[in-house]
Amino acid sequence: MGIKKNLDRLRNYLESVNIEPEWYDVDFLNALSNYDTILDDIINGEVSIISFEETFNFGEYDIDQILVMYTENPLHLLFMSSDDPNEIILENFNNPKIVHFALEYLKKYDIDLKWIRNRLQHVRKDSSVLMQFDAIVDDYYSIFKNEDES
Repeated sequence: MGIKKNLDRLRNYLESVNIEPEWYDVDFLNALSNYDTILDDIINGEVSIISFEETFNFGEYDIDQILVMYTENPLHLLFMSSDDPNEIILENFNNPKIVHFALEYLKKYDIDLKWIRNRLQHVRKDSSVLMQFDAIVDDYYSIFKNEDES
C-alpha cells in the first residue's frame, strides 16, 4: 500500500479512537506509514502507537531503528521501551518466547542472568519458580547444542 494511503489509514484510525492526529509529529506519522505491518498492528490493537512514541521520545533509539527492529520481532519494542529489561524477564520468567528472545539479545539489552536468578530465588522464595526459569534457559541453549552436533 502507498505511503499516502497508509497515512490516511493511520489518521482515520486515530480519529476513530478520539486521538487527534495533530498531536503527533508529522515525521513520526510518516515513518509509521512506511510500514504496512506496523500500521496493521496498531489498527488491529496488537500494539499501541503510544508504545512507539514513548520509545522514540524517551529511549535511545531513533524512529527508524525502532520500526525496523519491531518488524524483525515485535518483542524488541517491549525491551527498547523498558527502563530495565531484567524486570521484563522477572515478570515473564515462565514465558519461553520472552526468555528466549532476551537470551538471543543478551548483550544488546544488557540482560543479567545472575541477577535475575538471584531475584527469582530470594524474592519469590519458591524453588519451582527458579526451576521453571532454568528449564527455559536450558531449553534455549540445548537448541544451539543440537544444531552444533548436526
